[in-house]
Amino acid sequence: MIHIKPVLDMLKVHSKHYKPVGDYSVTTLLNPPRYVHLYKRYVDKADLNYDVMMPSFIGTGVHAYVEQCLNQTGLYRTEERMTAEIADRLISGTFDIYGNEEIWDVKTCKTWKVIYDPDFEEWTQQQNIYAYFLHLKGIPVKRLNIIALFLDWIESQALRNSNYPQAPTVQYNLPLWPWEKTKEFLFERVELMKKYEETPDDELPACTSEEMWEDPTKFACFKTTKAKRATRVFDTLDESITYIKNTGGYTNDSFIEIRHGRRKRCDKYCEVNAFCNHYQSYKRQMDDSNLIEIIPYEQI
Repeated sequence: MIHIKPVLDMLKVHSKHYKPVGDYSVTTLLNPPRYVHLYKRYVDKADLNYDVMMPSFIGTGVHAYVEQCLNQTGLYRTEERMTAEIADRLISGTFDIYGNEEIWDVKTCKTWKVIYDPDFEEWTQQQNIYAYFLHLKGIPVKRLNIIALFLDWIESQALRNSNYPQAPTVQYNLPLWPWEKTKEFLFERVELMKKYEETPDDELPACTSEEMWEDPTKFACFKTTKAKRATRVFDTLDESITYIKNTGGYTNDSFIEIRHGRRKRCDKYCEVNAFCNHYQSYKRQMDDSNLIEIIPYEQI
């Protein structure tokens, strides 16, 4: 947690720039409905997560200087806010750079983004919506690009791993969807948000495991209660049971340890988790049992 007063004051000011124009922003539409509506209802009451806000602050600074520099070239349109009425809601979005019928979006990010999300699904959705907004204004778009600025890039990692970004700044080309596909996706997301606008907090749909960035549950096999390490760890309960039943050395003192996955987005990156009944229930379970359950040998 950040405790440096000038930094805290700086981020407090930065936090005031989060509210979108209109009913929803493009970025908002790509979030889970539960998060979106809890955020809209409680953002003014939520504690600011300064550790999470710092990367956003850095990104905002980079974007501002990119805009300042490129505007002097006269070759690009930069940081233009667009709006469109979709399914009776006003949606807003701001593209980073447009020129020569191409969109570039500048992302300050960590290298794990490329390793664990090689398809750039959310970036692709976001940029296609920006392209669609430009299309509605009669402005042609033929190519979508990401300019990734990796904040934690290490040259030695690039030399050892071909899947690791091979430079600290990399351009990625994203697929440009047909306009009808983007229109359908956009309308689906707006209708989904509209559906839950009046839903009480505790009845909002639960976020999926993927949306919560939840680690998969693992099943660890222990020969004795005194064992410090598992002999094997499996992805499914059936695999762990089959292993114990067909492997020697397991007795009534043996057991399977169920290691439930941690919800990383909920724990670290959700500003309104204090107002989420699902997260509070999960947190109580985590505090009580450290999210570990035991299946004794006699129940296997």
